[in-house]
Amino acid sequence: MTKATTFFETGFEEPTVTIDNHEYCKVVCVNCGFSANVPVYCGNRFCNICSSARQKRVKKRINWMIKSRPHIKGTLLKHLTLTMRNSEDLPTMVKSLLRAFRRLRQRAYFKQCISGGAFVVELTNKGNQWHAHIHAVIQSHRVEWEKLRNLWKICSKGNTGVFIQNIPPVEAVRYLTKYVSKSELPEDLQQIASDALKGFRLFNPFGSWYAINLEYKPEPSRCPKCDAIASYLPWDFIMGNWKMPYY
Repeated sequence: MTKATTFFETGFEEPTVTIDNHEYCKVVCVNCGFSANVPVYCGNRFCNICSSARQKRVKKRINWMIKSRPHIKGTLLKHLTLTMRNSEDLPTMVKSLLRAFRRLRQRAYFKQCISGGAFVVELTNKGNQWHAHIHAVIQSHRVEWEKLRNLWKICSKGNTGVFIQNIPPVEAVRYLTKYVSKSELPEDLQQIASDALKGFRLFNPFGSWYAINLEYKPEPSRCPKCDAIASYLPWDFIMGNWKMPYY
């Protein structure tokens, strides 16, 4: 029996409802009957309503990756920020940023100092100018800021915006999770920014962390009322372990 069939057999004739111009699906625990309205992902990754479930899902993954990182003597967690010059052409800017960071990760000095990490992209807009940042948590030996800045200047064709400092594991989780769902963009620019990141994951592991990410298995979702596992449909949606369309 598919999940869609199980859902309709719960008796709801209208599985979706619109609240504050956003679509929700009414879902019900088939074990205890607990029900709730859950936002349906609208396709805009900067949507404030959709961000809550996404943030919880990604936070669990990032936390697991940091705890499961390989123990390499002499390495610490650091947060790294890389920036590009402002531009009116957002899609080109994002592509250039990601291409430059890929080139940086291929440099011998970067590989020598940094074993792995994960990163997200943050977009801001001032007037008609877009600004893009790479925010990363890295597992690293000592890095000479000036060498890293010079490499970034070469890889990004002239940009010199580099910031790096040590960060505790707990703060590292908060740091990356914040930028996964953070949006200071007005509503009329959110969809433009979302389209520019189409096909790009919310956060990306690299180096030794890439293999760690592949081993991650999400915890089973539980009903908040009866704590049931797998005997219910809806909390797969609430905990973010769902794919649309589901009906």
